[in-house]
Amino acid sequence: MFTAFQCPVSRQPLQFASSELVTIVNRWIKEQRLVTVEGQGIPQGIEGGWYCSQSQRFYPIRDGILCLIADQAFDVRQLLTQEERR
Repeated sequence: MFTAFQCPVSRQPLQFASSELVTIVNRWIKEQRLVTVEGQGIPQGIEGGWYCSQSQRFYPIRDGILCLIADQAFDVRQLLTQEERR
C-alpha cells in the first residue's frame, strides 16, 4: 500500500487511523490520560491522524493539518493495551 507519509522516527509508511482509534484517542485526551512523547498534555481533541505500527506513534490532525513532529506525537501502546482489556 502506498502512502505519501512516513514516520519521522521509523521511516516506515504511516497508516490512516480508523475512526474507532480516533474516538479512543479523543476520549483519552478528554480524560487527560494521554500525553505527547515529550510528556506534554494534549489540550484539544483531534480530527483524525496517521499511525505507525512499528514506532507506535500517532501523528494527529488538528484544524485540517497533520503534525509530523516526532516529539509532538503520542505513543499509543499503553492506550491500545488498556483498551483491549475493556
